[in-house]
Amino acid sequence: MITPALVAALDVLMPLRAAWPAPGWTWDGRFECSTSSFPVGQAGAVRAAVIAVLPAEWTLETILGAPAEVGALARRAGGLRSGQLLFTGGAPDATTVPFALWWPWSNGETISVRLGVSVAERPPELSPELRARFGLP
Repeated sequence: MITPALVAALDVLMPLRAAWPAPGWTWDGRFECSTSSFPVGQAGAVRAAVIAVLPAEWTLETILGAPAEVGALARRAGGLRSGQLLFTGGAPDATTVPFALWWPWSNGETISVRLGVSVAERPPELSPELRARFGLP
């Protein structure tokens, strides 16, 4: 069931879809989130859009001091490596966290951002709702 907290967390991400300066969205089935990849030259505009909505920025060095659910999210994503970032913010409660994973590619030319909602108990309706909101089949 999509709870009010999940609706609120999904609503936090919607300004990013509307103002996204990079190419369109695809679905990342591995992490159950929306993904957009873009050239490094667009990093400044994309990062500004992300920070405007998800202002808490976590790095490899700072993630150890993150709230429990944010740390758990980073671990579920395989941990943060050098250059990777996790942005969070607008959480309606301690266990529902809208997020962006910022992952530079090893080619030095491309970055991917994954947008989603981390929740302690993920309802089956969450992925279809997120897909619908980002216009994904």
